[in-house]
This record gives sequence, structure tokens and C-alpha cells, in this order.
Amino acid sequence: MQRMPSGGAKTGTARKMTAGGDTGQPGDGAQHRAKAGRRGLGLKPQLLAASLRWFAEISDYRGFSDGEGWRHGVAHGADLLMQLALNPELETQELRQIVSAIGAKVAPVGVSYVYGESERLARPVLVAAARGAMAPDAWTLWLASIA
Repeated sequence: MQRMPSGGAKTGTARKMTAGGDTGQPGDGAQHRAKAGRRGLGLKPQLLAASLRWFAEISDYRGFSDGEGWRHGVAHGADLLMQLALNPELETQELRQIVSAIGAKVAPVGVSYVYGESERLARPVLVAAARGAMAPDAWTLWLASIA
């Protein structure tokens, strides 16, 4: 972390500054960004909906293509859903939508994941479970549906 003088060169004291440059002091924008973060800037529903729609539409299950390199759409989509699941502003219903979307990609017919996709698909599910997205009996039903 960088340090910057708190009261100018006169005092010689320092205070910590975050990687983004915020000192947490009034006037540096930190308070505004904190409030905006709690509001989610109104983008959360649209971002979640667009992400779920994009993830559902993935039909290219290749992890790697000799001609194109890494494709890995399922893995990258799972990473995106994990990041969304980590957002404390997401509610239980939204976490369930993520779990449902992941369930649809766990075992597509005729597809074998060989580039770590399975582990990456598991991560948003584990985050949702840790956040209490579903009761134990609902998890049992979900797991039976993907088996």
C-alpha cells in the first residue's frame, strides 16, 4: 500500500491509502464510492440478468481449440457467476438463479470437461451454499437433478 501525508508536509504523519488511492477521508471520493456500492448503482439486476442470459446461451463447450486457443466459455462464465455470488447485495433468490444456471451446464449431453471447468462450475455453487442460498432439502433436490 502507498502512504501519503495526512496533514501535508508540515505534520510528517502518514495515513494508509488503498490501492485505488482512497484514504477514506472526506473529499477523496471514498465515501461517495462506498454509498454507491451499497446502492449497486442500479446495475445489479441488469448485470445479473445479462450474465445469466449469456451463460445460458453458451453452446461452445470447447476448452481449447488448436486454431483459436483458449475458448473456455463455461469456465469464464462460471467465474463471472462466482463474482456475482460473492456480491453481498445479491439476495437469496438471485443466488438461487445462479445455482440453477450452473446446474444447466454441469453435465451437458455429449460433453466432457477436461480443462478444469468442473471445479470452476463448483465455485459459485459453494459460494451460494456458504451464503445460505437454499435449505438442505432444496440442495438435495438440486443435486439429484444434476446427477
